[in-house]
Amino acid sequence: MKVRPGVEISGQSDIGCQRENNEDSFGYWEPEDDEQFLRKGRLAIVADGMGGYEGGQEASHLAVETVSSFTATRTATIRNGH
Repeated sequence: MKVRPGVEISGQSDIGCQRENNEDSFGYWEPEDDEQFLRKGRLAIVADGMGGYEGGQEASHLAVETVSSFTATRTATIRNGH
């Protein structure tokens, strides 16, 4: 992934006082193509794992992956004229 100057990326999360593991997920994406980058910009996404609910960790990961994948695919489709 091409990361352009002008942004620093960091991800931090806290499990809190009630949980033994962190169920939050986060991701970052930007288009490789400079023209698409100027048009679409960057995507930073954070999904709360909803601690205490069954499957919270999987749900937050799936949310980040789905939105990132859709954004990347949609940008590629637009670039190819579809």
